[in-house]
Amino acid sequence: MRIEEFLAISEKENLQQLDIKYNNIGFMHGAELQIFCAALEKLTELQHVDLGFNNIGSMHGAELQIFCTSLEKLTGIKQLSLMKNRIDSMHGAELQGFFAALEKIIGLQQLDLGCNNIGSMHGAELQVFCAALGKLTGLKQLDLRNNNIDSMHGAELQIFCAALEKLTGLKQLDLRNNNIDSMYGIELQNFFATLGNLSELQQLYLECNLSGRYC
Repeated sequence: MRIEEFLAISEKENLQQLDIKYNNIGFMHGAELQIFCAALEKLTELQHVDLGFNNIGSMHGAELQIFCTSLEKLTGIKQLSLMKNRIDSMHGAELQGFFAALEKIIGLQQLDLGCNNIGSMHGAELQVFCAALGKLTGLKQLDLRNNNIDSMHGAELQIFCAALEKLTGLKQLDLRNNNIDSMYGIELQNFFATLGNLSELQQLYLECNLSGRYC
């Protein structure tokens, strides 16, 4: 989408649903990014936003901050897709700032973080991610498919499970394609104990968790 086209859309201030996936937002720079973000934050009635496949994880520094400042103003968003945005490429304060913006979207109920390779996060990055995820307590639906969760072990898996347990209002959780069958022993037991502690959970998707098999 050209920036001129998005500017025209931003005049529709009553817009409630916006699908702008596959637009390489993460590669916008300078004036182009500023114009885009200024237009985005005008759409204050948005409830459903799809930002999937936009390489947002490629943003850094001031540019990421500009984007987050605009995103957090859209407090009415109920459903947000961030599928395949290289979130695993964010680090430290940038990752923390990104999720702080999500936390300010007080109406957020459905979040899609599928295909972001979260399982590849380690150490401080994983701790920041899990601490931030655990604060999104208004979530009803969470999509974590295709995130290599099987790569987490020991203390890292415990931190992740602790974050999930804080999302006590979850009614739907998608964990497809995470090779969960490669977990074993106490780790597998604790992982499913965490799922069992989500007392409001009504829909749990675990398809295609055999190693090497994808849906």
